[in-house]
Amino acid sequence: GNHFYGYSGDGGAAIAARLYEPAGIAFDASGNLYIADEGNNVIRKVDKSGAISTFAGNHTYGYSGDGKSAIAAAIRSPWGICFDASGNLYIAEETSQVIRKVNKSGIISTFAGNNLLGNGYGGDGGPAVSAQLNYPVGVAADASGNVYISELDNNIIRKVDRYGTITTYAGDNSSGQDYSGDGGHATSGKLGGPIGIVLDALGNLYIADSYNNVIRKVSAPCTLSASLDFATMTGTNDGTAKVVAIGGTAPYNYLWMPDQETSESIYNKSVGIYVCIVSDNNGCSFDVPVLLHPTGINTVSNNNNSSDISVYPNPSKGQFNFSFSHPESISGSQTTMEVYNMMGQKIFTETLNQMQGNNFIDLSNQANGNYLYRVTDENNQIVGEGKLVIQK
Repeated sequence: GNHFYGYSGDGGAAIAARLYEPAGIAFDASGNLYIADEGNNVIRKVDKSGAISTFAGNHTYGYSGDGKSAIAAAIRSPWGICFDASGNLYIAEETSQVIRKVNKSGIISTFAGNNLLGNGYGGDGGPAVSAQLNYPVGVAADASGNVYISELDNNIIRKVDRYGTITTYAGDNSSGQDYSGDGGHATSGKLGGPIGIVLDALGNLYIADSYNNVIRKVSAPCTLSASLDFATMTGTNDGTAKVVAIGGTAPYNYLWMPDQETSESIYNKSVGIYVCIVSDNNGCSFDVPVLLHPTGINTVSNNNNSSDISVYPNPSKGQFNFSFSHPESISGSQTTMEVYNMMGQKIFTETLNQMQGNNFIDLSNQANGNYLYRVTDENNQIVGEGKLVIQK
């Protein structure tokens, strides 16, 4: 740009060209710069040699040209632009209420929005091209092929997955004068005039919350899990176990409780429940409880109930009812219930009668959190195990 508004200079040096209210910029994988020349209703391209050209838009204010060359299409008020990993360009057309897409062959199409003008908010759960947008001004794409859209007047961020389905990703569509929700789910937060959006390498989304004069962050969904690789025990003090991380973002950290060891594996352990807390570089964590005992090694189920024992309500305020699905198959007339906290410490023991309909235990004196239970028969064989959740 030469500091004068207008539309000229294609084929020459970009520094000598005239632009008109440029609103957004993006680089492609080859290092070429693209400019949303909002006042001229075009997308300009500056190649690595510094030469400028028009990449999309015919310099008329309108909405037409889908299925044809992008250079022949009418574009209306382009703002935010971005590229996805495949090299497609996305254009937020503010006053057309759509997102346009220019593929690598230079063909333009409507990617999201139904071009209904005026205020509106709808279409979640359906095709993005049928959704009503309300002044889309920002756009960003992640490495998995999802595209995110900031809607200025709906005070939300929408997400279009790689199958073309649109949902609300952040914001609750309330008035732009509100500001709340930090620490909670993003769709319960209140945004005020979100404009620019960008993703980091870990998939976290950053939002320019313009009316609130802040930058908001939406952490990437946790994809981390972990599983028991192996566990062995023949005596009472020779237990060994290893946990491996699955998914998430490396590097991983391991913390075994209650001994606070920080490697994938533990050695020379006595009988008991151990919990490996696995965390990744994006702040996600996943707990793997491991039960070491000479008669067999099991991970403690992360389900609320085992297949042979029903627990209800779960979560609860600390009071739980237990019933046995097949009491006739359990050796003896009594079973023993043990409950452990996530540090691996036993905090409760009680004898249950599996033949009666319900057994009741009271843990209301314990703090909110997850707890592990194990039920054994009179021969110390495991009948069932699982997780209890206390939420007061």
